[in-house]
Amino acid sequence: MNIFQIFLKLFKIVIMQKLKNTIEKLIDTSKYDEACELVKKSFNILYECKFLKNDFYFDKDKQTRDIYQCTLKTKRGIYSFKFG
Repeated sequence: MNIFQIFLKLFKIVIMQKLKNTIEKLIDTSKYDEACELVKKSFNILYECKFLKNDFYFDKDKQTRDIYQCTLKTKRGIYSFKFG
């Protein structure tokens, strides 16, 4: 590993630590939407949420609820889940 590669690794560590600290401060002050937007922007994450239906979600549900299909996309892959 040459000096440039070492410097680059250290730079990434410092940047990630700074980002982590900023996100934690936002969360600690209940600024969840801002924290989410910062993560999305920093890691180039696309987020989609599609309404599916209003129905019972869990076996023991006594009331219906809105159910959504949520998808997170990055250059590394896609993660999709239902939320209700």
